[in-house]
Amino acid sequence: MPQGDRGRSGGWAGWAGSSLTIAGAPCALAVGGDTSLPRILSRFAELAHALGGEPALQQGELAAAEEAVRSAASPLKVLALSAAGSGQVHLARPRAWPELRHLAELGVELSDPGAGGVNWSTTDWEHAAALAPDLVLAGSRGNAVPARELDSFPGWRALTATATVEPWNPELPCSGTACAAFLHSVADALEVLRAKR
Repeated sequence: MPQGDRGRSGGWAGWAGSSLTIAGAPCALAVGGDTSLPRILSRFAELAHALGGEPALQQGELAAAEEAVRSAASPLKVLALSAAGSGQVHLARPRAWPELRHLAELGVELSDPGAGGVNWSTTDWEHAAALAPDLVLAGSRGNAVPARELDSFPGWRALTATATVEPWNPELPCSGTACAAFLHSVADALEVLRAKR
């Protein structure tokens, strides 16, 4: 399990079962397990409204991002990962991450990493390269190996010799704006790859 992944604190599942106090009254948000991305966003929007905030995103913006992914989805393979070092990589289990699960629901083919943990399969770079992804979603959290260091890893170079790389924050802020931006980045990358075929 990647360092700092303890209960995915700060991310989607970090809120599962968590509670906070609003104006003296307890508040709980359940967003773990199989909670869908739209439901998570809805719950956080409800919380923002309860705190007196205004919606920062029109539903049309998120819907447009989802449609862009649907239009770009094709037989291209996508692999999400978090680099751990020169000899080790954590491969994400798509069903464990709401934003990846949502991509799959929109038609994106996400690679299953095989045996391993609940959220991640920790393995070597050779296994990652053998999955032959067309697009790599590379973890960009602070505890992942910085992108500037990855080119020094032979395994990373082999993996990305034929794959495009896009950053992925496994602790994406629970906002429609952040999710729409992520979905658009994936759609744009898939469009470029599809045009090359």
